[in-house]
Amino acid sequence: MKSLKINNPALNNAFFLNVLTIRLITAFFFTIIFSIGVHAQDVFEIKFTAGYTQYRGALVIYNSGSGKMRVRYYSNGKTKMVEQTMKIENTQYGMRLTGYNPVYPNTSIKHPSYNADNFYISVNENGKYSITNIDDGGTPAKTTIRLIKGKYSIDKFLGDFNWELNSTSTSKQIYFKNTCSSDIKLAVRYRYNDESWTTKYWYNIDGNERTYLSSNGNRLTTNNSIVYIYAKIPGENYEWSGEKSRYINGEYYDMMEYEMNIDSDGDYYISLNCLNR
Repeated sequence: MKSLKINNPALNNAFFLNVLTIRLITAFFFTIIFSIGVHAQDVFEIKFTAGYTQYRGALVIYNSGSGKMRVRYYSNGKTKMVEQTMKIENTQYGMRLTGYNPVYPNTSIKHPSYNADNFYISVNENGKYSITNIDDGGTPAKTTIRLIKGKYSIDKFLGDFNWELNSTSTSKQIYFKNTCSSDIKLAVRYRYNDESWTTKYWYNIDGNERTYLSSNGNRLTTNNSIVYIYAKIPGENYEWSGEKSRYINGEYYDMMEYEMNIDSDGDYYISLNCLNR
């Protein structure tokens, strides 16, 4: 589908669009080519209109190439809000910020009707940027975006979405739920608060056991909901793996990206089951 161009002549908007595009492209190549974790995060306001409904979103994106977005809109006589995971991808149509799994904010409950958003960012031969949202239902929407700068402005803006940025002071412990009847051997790669990524291994977790993950007597804590895991059932050809290869204790293992939810105690948790065993 042909992209819809932003026709706003204001240099301010063009500047912010340029900043986002450069940062997204930089983040994409850092993620795919170098596969390293970086600490910076940026906050953007995204606006788009589909039909007669206006949508206003708060996007928090990390240079790791993933983030979150909350969207407010008016429907059936009241203001509603949805949250979705965002990931940077490269497509034949240009850079795409892809939405996944729309849920009610701060829950894992899937939204029954909201189609995930997909923002296509591209530049033509004249150096003009275009950004278009085509949701999973195929509905296109002209989109504008601006960078939010400064702690006061960011906090005030995110307050409209009942949202606070994670910081070291709001780090959460990592809890593991083994819902299999079999034992699990686990390695987890996580970002220690706002510092570098680190891998901890091996955790031997009994069948149906629930436990906090610890290292040297200290519970693992993070303010990032994204972790990478590799797990297997000892003695069986059954594992949880993905596409992020990491060197662990003399061998390479393909780790799976996992987005943790928050439990009733305010901790992050990882839950694995054997339903497909």
